[in-house]
Amino acid sequence: MAIAARKQDSELRYAPTTRVYSYAAEPAAAPEAKPQGQTAPQGRPASAAHKKTRMAAPHKPGAQPQVSAGKALFTTLCVIACAGLLLMILVRYAMITQEYVKVNDLKETIAQTDLEIAALGVQLNTEVSFEEARAAALAAGMGYPMPEQIVHIANKDISPAGVALGPQ
Repeated sequence: MAIAARKQDSELRYAPTTRVYSYAAEPAAAPEAKPQGQTAPQGRPASAAHKKTRMAAPHKPGAQPQVSAGKALFTTLCVIACAGLLLMILVRYAMITQEYVKVNDLKETIAQTDLEIAALGVQLNTEVSFEEARAAALAAGMGYPMPEQIVHIANKDISPAGVALGPQ
């Protein structure tokens, strides 16, 4: 890095701000400084203000860092807000879980009812035989149709699905 320094009013020259050292096997003797002519220190321009470097205070072993009340309040409120949001999410998940329990109970009830219906259907099929149903129908006055009661439908009547509606 170089710093621009004024050589004269109209010219700028660049001078390095750091020296580069290399490590050797044995430390070399420092070169003797040659006396140079003294130059007058150049002052800063009036527009540039003098800046002071702040030094860090030495660390005290038992001292706690000071935190302003505003920062502490803000941090506390942020932690409370995050905890509140997490609590709201947790409560919502609990509500959703309760609803899933209700849905699963209803599904189980429906499955049990379907099994009961299937069992009742099997029981109904085994209770009534064809012969008993025919005898009950004849006893009630129901019988097979007479030949003049049968109506034949022509083959030109075809359903939209392409299936013949009557006997062939």
